[in-house]
Amino acid sequence: MNKEELLLNLVRENKTLDEIIGILNISIKDIYKILNKIKSKGYLLSKKYYYDGEIKYGIKKTIEENNDNIILTSNNDNELTFIVISDLHFGSFYETPKLLNIIYDYCTKNNIHIILNAGDFVDGEVNLANTKVMPTKQIDHALRIHPISKDIINFLL
Repeated sequence: MNKEELLLNLVRENKTLDEIIGILNISIKDIYKILNKIKSKGYLLSKKYYYDGEIKYGIKKTIEENNDNIILTSNNDNELTFIVISDLHFGSFYETPKLLNIIYDYCTKNNIHIILNAGDFVDGEVNLANTKVMPTKQIDHALRIHPISKDIINFLL
């Protein structure tokens, strides 16, 4: 059985993303690559986010089924904790990717599992060398240097 089939079976078994990573023994980036391959074969996948940082995927029956981008809390909780950041300006003179590592450390130490990036993710069309570049190149740059943690969910607005 290939990794795509294994991943689909684990999704059907309602395993969390962390459980899937542990079972398949691959990185989160590799999981996302496999999920994209699965989507390209016509599978409709849903994603549910949980307050504790867990993510679960599901298989939709129809495209109209809308259960994406839901943050779920446990029945015992009545509040949601998250960090809001903005103005990272990736790809400009003003970018400070080291600050993200500080924020990630803070979130880890304080049991915070969700970061909302509220804007100015890229900085117009001026990159670090102060030359004009396409915004897509800035986004590629930002995704390359942006930290990834299996314990922290990022929403980039």
